[in-house]
Amino acid sequence: MLEGDQAAFERLVDTYRAELYAAVYAVLRDAKDAEDALQEAFVAIYLGLPGYRGQGLKTWMSRIAVNKAIDQRRKKQRRERRSSLTEEPERELSAPDYEEADGRVAERLLAAERQGQLGRLVGSMPAAYRRVIEAFYWQDKSQAEIAKGEQVAPKTIESRLYRARRWIRERWKRGEEQE
Repeated sequence: MLEGDQAAFERLVDTYRAELYAAVYAVLRDAKDAEDALQEAFVAIYLGLPGYRGQGLKTWMSRIAVNKAIDQRRKKQRRERRSSLTEEPERELSAPDYEEADGRVAERLLAAERQGQLGRLVGSMPAAYRRVIEAFYWQDKSQAEIAKGEQVAPKTIESRLYRARRWIRERWKRGEEQE
């Protein structure tokens, strides 16, 4: 249909841009993030056209766009969680703040200890699980990106992530850091 026809793809973008933007914005609620996700969606749509089956073009494109928006929201949330663990805003403490500061210091120390334990657990897990965990959580890669890099099916990555999480959970409950 549109394979290799740049002008036809540009018409497609012009025709559906506003509708797809609205769908992406509904997920992200941020104009800049929505524009970024929309650009990624159009790239994915262009690359996916050879596999398009000819049914429900608008629905197919909307699904791709919404999935890109959801992926972007998840990545942003992971980055925010990670940065909130490592970056505490500094402020001067006045005399009444000492008790409150002691609680925050204790919380940060506990969080740092838990993070160290988690790092040791991840370091001791089987290599296939470790690669998937690091790629998904620390490098913010999607399961599809990891599958492509590992040269396996996306379902394989989904299974490895599930098993890796279970592996960590079981050892965390037992208090193990190394096997």
